Parts: sequence; structure tokens; C-alpha cells
Amino acid sequence: MKNNNTGRSTCSAGTVDLYEYDLETARMLTSILDEIHPHLKAHMKRVANNSANFCEKNRLLSQEKVERVYLAALVHDIGKIALETDLVTGTKAAQREESLEYRRHPVVGEKILSNQSAFTDLLPIVRHHHERYDGNGYPDNKKGGDIPLESRVIAFFDHVDILMHLNSADEPAGLDSALNDATVKSGQYFDPDLMDRFVAFVKETGGESEDFTLKNRIAEKAKEDPIFEQFVDMDMRGNMDVQLIRTHKGRTIMIQHDISSPRPYSRIHLLSGTKCFAQKWPKQHIAFGHKIADEAQMAEIEEKYTPELVQKVGAIAKEVGGHGGMDFIMDWRLIDCLRNGLPMDMDVYDAAAWSCITPLSEWSIANKSKPIDIPDFTRGAWKTNQPVDTRVMTGGTTGVRSLNDRKSSGQLGEE
Repeated sequence: MKNNNTGRSTCSAGTVDLYEYDLETARMLTSILDEIHPHLKAHMKRVANNSANFCEKNRLLSQEKVERVYLAALVHDIGKIALETDLVTGTKAAQREESLEYRRHPVVGEKILSNQSAFTDLLPIVRHHHERYDGNGYPDNKKGGDIPLESRVIAFFDHVDILMHLNSADEPAGLDSALNDATVKSGQYFDPDLMDRFVAFVKETGGESEDFTLKNRIAEKAKEDPIFEQFVDMDMRGNMDVQLIRTHKGRTIMIQHDISSPRPYSRIHLLSGTKCFAQKWPKQHIAFGHKIADEAQMAEIEEKYTPELVQKVGAIAKEVGGHGGMDFIMDWRLIDCLRNGLPMDMDVYDAAAWSCITPLSEWSIANKSKPIDIPDFTRGAWKTNQPVDTRVMTGGTTGVRSLNDRKSSGQLGEE
């Protein structure tokens, strides 16, 4: 499977390129629409994510059709490109359902998409996303099961998202209020057989994680720098995310991503074991029980346990004006391994394991923080793999040119 930044997964190698091409075409169309009606791009992306994830979770469609419903929802409002702004999100928004001009946008959208042969299967989905279950929708007054399933799903998430984000006539509705409004219209606007699952899905996912700082911060930055104007009023992801990873050996890793809350900078490099506690930042110290090691103890511990690799490269870094930090050490180690034909400390399996954390976390959050297994990309080989050699027994031949003497042809660290 291949994961892309839509949150969707493409399955077979033969269809990956075609799906990516269709996706880029859909994104291009939504970007054009966003230039005319700001906020619609974000709206359509939310509807697309919710519609596809709902169908996938409830196994309503095959994986291939889940991808198509994502694309259809991503462009479902493309027909609004022909509408005036006041009718979409402005002062006339409250009367839009009665406007014949507004009611034409599904047909206009179908016509626009018909120029792209790859979107042929999306045409009926887009055309009928404003049909009502009781037959009083538009443009064709389709009823019940005659409305494509994909259109019925998009219609629900479209309605709820508009109430929560694009309701210009009144204050945006909260989650409970939006769901109450949709529930009352079950059997009238929306498929009653799906309503319980609709409500359960939205309550479980919360619609989306909440942002409390980024949107306001972007508005402030836009006043100082025009480059931020394109992001004003866009919906942002939540401000903090925490993952707990339990390893095969029973150890626990906590990963916390927090780049926007008002607190001092901290990398939270911390180890807590059965015999001691070690913290790297903001204050480097080690504690045995409740007692923190004093300077003499710290010096003794560092001398005893600092790996040879860190000692060697840290000394080189300081000679050229660095502080011997991890960035320099990692860069040096990568270059030295490549120059000496040595396996690198982080291999493709490590990269795969860490890269999968984001999509797995998204799934977990969408499913009430349920645990999910991390795949063993090594197929058990990690049990017999040799540990990384930090003693510099091989390699270690890469030097660094001194910045203090630009005319120097020699390299520090050369032997």
C-alpha cells in the first residue's frame, strides 16, 4: 500500500500513478475555486476526508471506490465557480437553497468535470449530492436508493460541515447542534438507514481536532508579512498530539508534537528507567531516585558512558566552532559511512517504522484513540540484527576542514 498526504491509500502498483494524476487534477480545480470563493477548498477537503473515512470504516465501498468518493467529494462544489460570492458564503447565503442559480451548481460541476475523461465515474456523484432522500432535492428529484450511495454520504457531511464552518447567516454551529439539525432531517434530507452510523462517526472523530492558537497567530502574521495571507481563515489541525508506543520488550515511548502552544521550547529528551532518570533538555541532569546527581557525579557518568563516536566527533565539531551537537554528529556519521562503504545507523526499515507513525496515529485518533499495531517491516530480522557500532572500530576516517584557517588544505580529524 502507498500512503499519500490525503490520508487515502493507493493499493496496486498499476493504479498508483493514475490515482495520483486524478488527485492532482482535482487539487488544481479546487485551487482555482479557492481563488474565487475562499474557504471552499478547506470545506471540500474536510468533506472528502470524512466521506471517504466513513465509507471505509463502515465497509460500504471497495477500497478503489473509497478513493473515488474521496475525489468526488474533493470537487463536489466545483460548480460554485459560476456563483457570486454573496450567494456562496456572503449576505445571500441564507436564501441560497431557494435560488435557482444556486441550485444549478451541481449540474455546472458535472459539466466542468465531464471535460476530464478520468472523472466520468464521478459525474453522477457530483450531480446528485443535493438530492434529498424524500425526493424533494435537486437537480433531478431523485429519491431514496435511486440516489447514488456516494452522493448520500457526501450530502450528510457537506451539510454538517457547512453548519459548523460556513454558516454566514448566524454563528457557526457547534458539533452537537449540527448533529441535532441533521438528525431531525433524517428520512427527509438524509438516508435514515445510515443516520445512526453518521452520528456515531462524527462523535467518534469529533469532526476534526481543535485548533486554539494557529488560526489567530496566522492572522497576526499576515498583517506583518503578505506571504501569510493565503493561509488566513484556513482550518488548522489541533495544537498538540501525543502518541504512546509500547515496544516488543515492554518499554513505552511517548512522542509529543506541540509547536504552537505558548510554553518554553523543550525537546523533551527524557529517559525514565528502573534505576535512574535522565533528561537532556532544558536542563541536563540525571537522578537516582529523588536525588539529582551533582557536578562531580555527572562528570564521572559522562566520562564512563559517553560513546566513543560522540567523543571523537564532538571534539572535531568544537574545533571548527560547533558545540558538538547531534546535528553535526549525524551529518558526519552519514558521510563517514558512505565514504567507507559501511551500513548506515538508520536503514530503510527504521525509516519505514518511524514514517508510519503519522498515518497510524490519524487512524487511532479517528477511532477513539484505539491501539493499532506497528508493522514489523523487518519480518522478525530485528531480533538477530547486529547493534549499531558506536566504538568507531571501522571507518572514522572523515575529517573536517578548519574554518579558522580558510587557506588550510588539511582536515581536522585526519589520521
